[in-house]
Amino acid sequence: MIFPSHPFWFCLTWLCIIWYSFLIVYVGWKGFKDIHSMINNLKQKSKL
Repeated sequence: MIFPSHPFWFCLTWLCIIWYSFLIVYVGWKGFKDIHSMINNLKQKSKL
């Protein structure tokens, strides 16, 4: 990998990409768990 002539901006760009990737995965996981719990609640209510 070629290190650019502006290492500060290069590192800052990659840190932002990593941070936003982490956020996307985190929010996606929390949303998945939330939807799963809502479906389970609906199943339990329909059995009553």
